[in-house]
Amino acid sequence: HKGFGLAFMIDVLTACLPGANLSPDIPGDPASPEPEGTGHCFMAIRADGLRGRAAYDSSVARLVAVVHGARRAEGVEPFMIPGEREANAAGQRAK
Repeated sequence: HKGFGLAFMIDVLTACLPGANLSPDIPGDPASPEPEGTGHCFMAIRADGLRGRAAYDSSVARLVAVVHGARRAEGVEPFMIPGEREANAAGQRAK
């Protein structure tokens, strides 16, 4: 249920609010000459405005640990959080 709710709200924020195409109406062919008509939504949330910064950081660290420690099939690469692959690559390039 959470996945559907999140997907629904993404469509509300990126299609309904700015007047862009709803996700089912976006052309499926990326080579199509027709514009996709996708929309965007940008927001900033001050986490420490909702709860203490240390508690927030602790919750995020726990979530990252759960993702990294998740069981996976043999031969499957470790799960990463969004942006982690790019951060690792930047770190390697900086060496």
